[in-house]
Amino acid sequence: MDIAFCLDNNYLMPCGVALCSVCENNKSEDITFHIVSTNLNAASQQSLENISTRYGKQIHFYKIDESLINRFPAKEDGQPEQITLAAYIRIFLCDLLPQEVKKVLYLDCDLVVTDNLAEMWNIDLVEYAGAAVPDYCCDDIRHYNRMKIDPKYQYCNSGVFLLNLEYWREHNVLDQMITFFKEHRERVFYHDQDLLNGVLYDKIVRLDAKFNVQIAYWAKPNWCFTSFQRWDELAN
Repeated sequence: MDIAFCLDNNYLMPCGVALCSVCENNKSEDITFHIVSTNLNAASQQSLENISTRYGKQIHFYKIDESLINRFPAKEDGQPEQITLAAYIRIFLCDLLPQEVKKVLYLDCDLVVTDNLAEMWNIDLVEYAGAAVPDYCCDDIRHYNRMKIDPKYQYCNSGVFLLNLEYWREHNVLDQMITFFKEHRERVFYHDQDLLNGVLYDKIVRLDAKFNVQIAYWAKPNWCFTSFQRWDELAN
């Protein structure tokens, strides 16, 4: 099982918590962690390596050239406070990770894994670019008006994303995303999440909410725009 975290030094502590939560709930799984960053220093790397070593997991570190992500804009007014340019690192995983890594489970650093990940890891991605959970506001028509895609393709949250790297490499998905950004800059508000939905809207397997339980489901219900068809799924 290959799992990726993308971060800068600002997110070291949350990443350590997330990494611990993966290990605690997947002690019997053969896991390799891929840590991709712009500026993670040696001490920060060592602290994450100490966690993985304690649980008998492998860990590899990669540094991304900041010029690759600096082509994207910094945070604008109205965008989530916690978002930095490091959010764009995940779209480069197809190039950054070794070719022998055929798929990878990307996880945001600000989450906690509470169960075994094997069920999600084993999802069939044949002919699909990835798998993800619809966003907590996936039925907000403003997403589809902005992105210019049919609402039948549920807008997905990018915080937990199983990526079929073979598909990405074969279909040059990274190049498609860079082109999409250049040609449709006005559509991209939620950073990498808009790129993933804008380019791959019809190539994503939609997953049950249990695979990415988002805080807005219960902490900020006024933010949710979710149709009644999903209520039973969310309740469970």
